[in-house]
Amino acid sequence: MKKNIQGAGNIFVFCLLAAVVLFLCAGVSYAAEGVLTDDTYADAKHPKTQNATKAEIKVNYSAGQTGYLKFDLSTLPSGLTSDAVEKATLILYVTDIKNAGIVEVRRIGPSGGWDEWSLTFDTAGFIAPIVDLVSTTAIDTWHKGRFIGIDVTSLVKAWVNGTVNNGLALVPTTGSGINVTFDSKEDKGRSHEARLEIGLIGIEGSTGATGTTGPTGEIGPTGATGAVGATGAVGATGAAGAVGATGAKGATGSTGLTGATGPTGSGLGVIGGNSGGNTLSDTATEYGTFFGSTNPGTTQSDYYQVLPVAGTAGRLFVYLSGAPGASGGSNDTYTFTVMNGITTTTLLCAVTNPAQSCSETVATASFAAGERISIRIVPGSSPANTPTATWSIQYQ
Repeated sequence: MKKNIQGAGNIFVFCLLAAVVLFLCAGVSYAAEGVLTDDTYADAKHPKTQNATKAEIKVNYSAGQTGYLKFDLSTLPSGLTSDAVEKATLILYVTDIKNAGIVEVRRIGPSGGWDEWSLTFDTAGFIAPIVDLVSTTAIDTWHKGRFIGIDVTSLVKAWVNGTVNNGLALVPTTGSGINVTFDSKEDKGRSHEARLEIGLIGIEGSTGATGTTGPTGEIGPTGATGAVGATGAVGATGAAGAVGATGAKGATGSTGLTGATGPTGSGLGVIGGNSGGNTLSDTATEYGTFFGSTNPGTTQSDYYQVLPVAGTAGRLFVYLSGAPGASGGSNDTYTFTVMNGITTTTLLCAVTNPAQSCSETVATASFAAGERISIRIVPGSSPANTPTATWSIQYQ
């Protein structure tokens, strides 16, 4: 009886250890989410008004309205480093949009601290100073009633590494004409408040302490050694038998049920890039990429991006940090053309002084899977000013 109990205990310990190993090896990444604690906006036309109870966050260039968000990251694992942050996405719900344009996500610098009840237009500059640019995103009228995702991985990595987390600001890009409204946590009807989703890479934990050694089992008795039998003679190889007749074909089984058709994906996306904070050339034709922030250059092959799926590009939008020419320089231009390999497409637009932006919403360009996309930038009349540039297209 004692021997059976002891054996059962050893089997239980082995199974428990196996379950722990399977649990620890089950995956290499997981997701976390920051907790939204404050969301509001400042209004230049009502400088002393706080908007903490409003059901929306307004971002409007002409009205001087800027959004403010703060997330609590105490939900992240203790001792986390930025290397474990794989991706961080700010998700916003567009409740209304009257004018399309570009919204900047910027870091709020350290201060005495702010919350949605203390922030107004008059106090924002002191308690919530807006500093570094994190990313930009173009928002169009078709985004109304949809969620949009904005990459803020660099900002979350900085917070994890020790940069003071004083929140982030949604700033209307100068001259973009943007007028958009996002949902807030005070909207109890929709409940589509801002979310900060953080993808984490699993990090191997420290080795646990070695468990105690189990008791040694009883040694069983040694069995008697059997006698070695004599080796028999090798028999002659028999003749090969005749090949048997082929058996009758069995009945074909019934066809299994067809699985349900999965939902059709939207297939809609926005891709874009910028000059990486570098100014454009006033004489040379340059190229840029649609995936990231890169200094434009004259060698097109350095900026190719291979498209993994076939699709159609359209709705080209371009924004410059300043007009391309001085006052009166009406012929100063920058022309932006979407390229398919070395072939120009009809998807293009030109920013002509004194404008700072252009768009093409009618023409499209088709791409097959594996074809290469880039953007060509051609200066006209040697522009007097050489601004930085941001561009984006819709790809579906």
